[in-house]
Amino acid sequence: MKRGTPSLVVYILYTLLGAGTVIYNLIAAEKHNANGGGWEGIGIALLMVLGIILGAAGLVGVILKLIHMGTGWGFFGFLCILLDIGFIFAFISIALPGGNNISIATLEDFLPSIPFIAASVLSLISNAVSLKK
Repeated sequence: MKRGTPSLVVYILYTLLGAGTVIYNLIAAEKHNANGGGWEGIGIALLMVLGIILGAAGLVGVILKLIHMGTGWGFFGFLCILLDIGFIFAFISIALPGGNNISIATLEDFLPSIPFIAASVLSLISNAVSLKK
């Protein structure tokens, strides 16, 4: 197994998760519009945009990782590390309470994000190890 393969797998999973989110929300939007529409459509659209962003970022990660694995250039590995740090911060920020509320995040707030944060940390470690060769 080449160095950086776990990172490539994580990026592929993020791409598939983003694409699945978009497809699911397209179907939900069609059903929503067939039932008369309403304000809930804005939430569906926002989730679709988040799916597009996740899928696009995952696809960029796949491309960068394949270039890094193929050429061995450390610059692309460094870009993958920056992408992993961005994913980690994004998944943490999703779990944090927002708005005008002043509240402290609890463990229950982070439970849905823990698998994604763990996958991003695994990818970060894999990319850091692949740079040391």
